Amino acid sequence: MIDSPPAGASLAAGNLFVAGWFVDTTAQGWAGVDDVEVFVGSMETGRPLGHAQFQQSRPDVAAALKNPYWATAGWSANVSTLGLPPGANTLSVYVHTPNKGWWLRQVPITLRPAASPTAMPTPSVFGNDISFPQCPTGAEPSLPAFGIVGVTGGRPFSANPCLARQFAWALTSTSATQPRVSLYMNTANPGPGVSPYWPPTGTTMPRTCDGSWSADCAFDYGWLFAQDAFSRAVGVTGAQLAVQAPWWLDMEQSNSWATETATNATTLQGAIAYLQAQKVASIGVYSTSTDWEVLIGMPTASGPFGTLPNWRPGASNAQEAPGWCARTVTGGRVKFVQFPSAGFDTNFTCP
Repeated sequence: MIDSPPAGASLAAGNLFVAGWFVDTTAQGWAGVDDVEVFVGSMETGRPLGHAQFQQSRPDVAAALKNPYWATAGWSANVSTLGLPPGANTLSVYVHTPNKGWWLRQVPITLRPAASPTAMPTPSVFGNDISFPQCPTGAEPSLPAFGIVGVTGGRPFSANPCLARQFAWALTSTSATQPRVSLYMNTANPGPGVSPYWPPTGTTMPRTCDGSWSADCAFDYGWLFAQDAFSRAVGVTGAQLAVQAPWWLDMEQSNSWATETATNATTLQGAIAYLQAQKVASIGVYSTSTDWEVLIGMPTASGPFGTLPNWRPGASNAQEAPGWCARTVTGGRVKFVQFPSAGFDTNFTCP
C-alpha cells in the first residue's frame, strides 16, 4: 500500500516523501519484508530513485489486520525527482519478500517543473563496492560510476542479506564504459574438518572426491561454493545479468585456508571452472599481494591465473591509486584499484 503520495498528485520537482506499508500474510512472526525499492517507471526499463527504510512502526496496520507482528509493516523513503521529465510519471514501489520475491504497487503522479534551476548531483568518476557490512545502516555511495556488490556474507555458503537492495543501488551507476553491475564472492579452502559443505566421499562431479583434503576435493569445494554464490545472484538479478556481469573472487587470509598452496590454487580453479561453465565472460581476482603470495605463491603471467584481471586493494587515496595499476597480484592486468573515500570502498579504473 502506498499512502504517500496519493494517486494523481501534482508535485513540484524536488524532494519527494514516499511512504506506505506492506505485509506478506504468509510470513510467520514478522511482516515479511526484506527490501523496498522506489523507481519511476519499471525496474526493468525505468529509473531507480532510491531504497526505502522498512520495518517501521505501523501500529494502525497491526490493529486493523489483528496481527501484532505486523506493527512494523511500515516503509518510507525520501527521493529526488529532479531530472525527471515534467508531466505524467508512474511511481513504482517494489517490495521484496524472501518467500515470494518482488511485489509491485504503482501510483500515477504529475511533476511540475522546478521553480528555479537546481544543480544536479555530479556523478562520480569512481566506482564503489558494497556488501553485507553496509546492511545495518543502509548507507550507499551516491551516483557511482560503477557498482560492485558482494553476493556472499563474508565466507562461502553465506548470504548477504542486503543483496537485493544493493543490486538496485548498483543499477544507479552512471558509467558509459564500465558494466554498471559487477559481483563478487568470498572464497576459502577450509578442508573437511571445518566446513559442513566439504564434498563427501562418493562425490563424482565435477571430480571424483574421497572426502579428504585432496586436490580433487578442493576443486569440487571451489565449484560448489561458486555454484552457491551464482545461485544466490540469479535469485536477485536474474540469470541473464548474473552471466553478463563480471565476477570477482575475493581471496583473503581472514578465511580458512590450507597451509600449502597447491590445494588453495585448485579451489580457485574449481570456482573459475564453475563460472566458466555458466558462460560468465569475465572472472577476476581480488587480493592483496601478501595474501596471494601466502595462499597461492608468487605471481606469474604464465601460471593458471596469469590471464585473470586483478582488482587491487592497497592505495590510501585517489592520488595514490594510479600508481598501483602496475602492482599485479596474479600476473594479470590490474583493472581496478581500491582505496577508502568518505567512508566507502572506492575504485579507480586503470587505463
